[in-house]
Amino acid sequence: MDQIKIGKYIQTLRKEKGFTQKDLADHFNISFQAVSKWENGETLPDTSLLLELSEFLGTSVDLLLRGGVSMFNNRKLMSIKDVESGFQALKDVGKYLGKNSYFYIGMVEGINSKMNLDIEELLSTNEHKEALITEVILQGIQDGSYYVDMNEVRSYFIQSRYVDYIEKEMNKI
Repeated sequence: MDQIKIGKYIQTLRKEKGFTQKDLADHFNISFQAVSKWENGETLPDTSLLLELSEFLGTSVDLLLRGGVSMFNNRKLMSIKDVESGFQALKDVGKYLGKNSYFYIGMVEGINSKMNLDIEELLSTNEHKEALITEVILQGIQDGSYYVDMNEVRSYFIQSRYVDYIEKEMNKI
């Protein structure tokens, strides 16, 4: 942990909220000198204060302890719309080249044999499509490449169990 980075982050958030060091100190029943030491990187807030401090400053404990640097820096944001577009592109190959074209057949057979499923059937109903999109998202999260915006997930999925699966994996990272 970089105490100086954490301190600067606390100071930035405090100022954005329009609080003085004394305001922060009074709220937590500590001295303003303690707040000053946090902000100068000399000490860190007591662990018993972290949750309430992060809520008070409008951040998460994770971001607070990382000095405002997101844990997702090495991951890319996976958009559900992009995943849907990928599946639509597969369907479009069948539509524009014909479902009997070797190119389309090769794509579908490759996916089906590699994943042991029937991709055309799964893309034919919304519930199956949601399951397939969930699987793509879970694989991306689990292999460490991607993260998702949980607000987008909650607004997209009809089946709450898929939201629960994704949220469970996101909570692990």
